Amino acid sequence: MTKNINLNFHQSVSFSLDYLAKILKISNGDSSLTKEEISEITGIPTGKSSGKVVPHIYYGLYMGLITFNLENNRYTLSRTDLGNLILLEDPYLSEDLTIRLLNYFLCSKSIGAHMWYTIGEIIFPKYRNSISNSLLEQELSAEYPQNKQIKLSSWYSMYEKELKKNNFYDFEKETILKNNHKFNNSYFYMYVYTLLKEWELENLSHEITIDILESTLWKEGIHFTRDDEFKFLEKMAEKNIIKLNKQLNPITILKLKNSQEFIDKIFSLLI
Repeated sequence: MTKNINLNFHQSVSFSLDYLAKILKISNGDSSLTKEEISEITGIPTGKSSGKVVPHIYYGLYMGLITFNLENNRYTLSRTDLGNLILLEDPYLSEDLTIRLLNYFLCSKSIGAHMWYTIGEIIFPKYRNSISNSLLEQELSAEYPQNKQIKLSSWYSMYEKELKKNNFYDFEKETILKNNHKFNNSYFYMYVYTLLKEWELENLSHEITIDILESTLWKEGIHFTRDDEFKFLEKMAEKNIIKLNKQLNPITILKLKNSQEFIDKIFSLLI
């Protein structure tokens, strides 16, 4: 599947949950607006050649919240089903579950931003989830040799500042650590939705091996260990969402449900 390779869509602009929430709110599909008009409506700053409106439109796209059409420098912004759900359940993007869901899609192999996918799901696992700043930059230069300069400031700012409390990464002196996310029963349907959605986006058959599931890098996007991933798969099997055949080697997984059946349940287990 072709992945987005718009490496510097963020234009070195720091990510803001507040700006993303404002983009989500106005994405009703009814209006065709210039970035200046969007800026006037939302208060998100913009300029002739730079600004924060356009980068946050792309963040919304890569996080699965919105789609857009651009014609004659005018943006028609429309919410996805997921975007509508989050606007209803968590319009200010304050829940950790919401942030983990959006981060999953931002780093998704199928619809995410290519650099976020490469860093989180390819490079970090290669180094057992611990890497120096300089080595990360070397790896990215090797991954994208056609780009003279890759702008990493937005990636650092996102995880070191804006999403610091969500604990995706730890930033030490010269080393970055990718943190594991412990299985949380309250997040069960979020995990279900992301896994089934990735399965569908990858156009996988209804029955796959565990090795094919691993190739989607779903586990890496959720920040699960292999043990937590299997614990989750067993719980999915208990609820008849999938069927696990442990007698085969490798184990096979039969998909019994579709992602759309669980979208309205994503927040249902939060207290």
